[in-house]
Amino acid sequence: MLANVRGLIVGWHTPTCYEWADLMNYLGGYLPAGLAFAEAGNSHWVDFKYTATNSSGFTALPNGDIGLAGSTNTTLFMDLHNSATFWSSTPQGSYAVATTIENYLCGLTPNIVFDNKAGFGLRLLK
Repeated sequence: MLANVRGLIVGWHTPTCYEWADLMNYLGGYLPAGLAFAEAGNSHWVDFKYTATNSSGFTALPNGDIGLAGSTNTTLFMDLHNSATFWSSTPQGSYAVATTIENYLCGLTPNIVFDNKAGFGLRLLK
């Protein structure tokens, strides 16, 4: 496999926020998409509110995130077992846009604006 300058596999790309939204709509909207994306069962998720099916084959695992906490701006690894968040390639000014699935909501939420210093997962599209 060949990689480009950024280390991504040639022919693959980071999805845009529009591609995430299109995928959510294709899978039936907010809740059906979240359930179709998340790993079936509760092997890795804690207290997932509904029954995930992974019918899309995406197998979203809760990957947690790296973010700044409180007024001290301390960097923390958080939300392991509670959320799966993936970057998009869409910038929003000096911020970045990501898509998330959280255990208590279970839906796929595209287009959430985050500080670009946060740390999330990355899934590529071909």
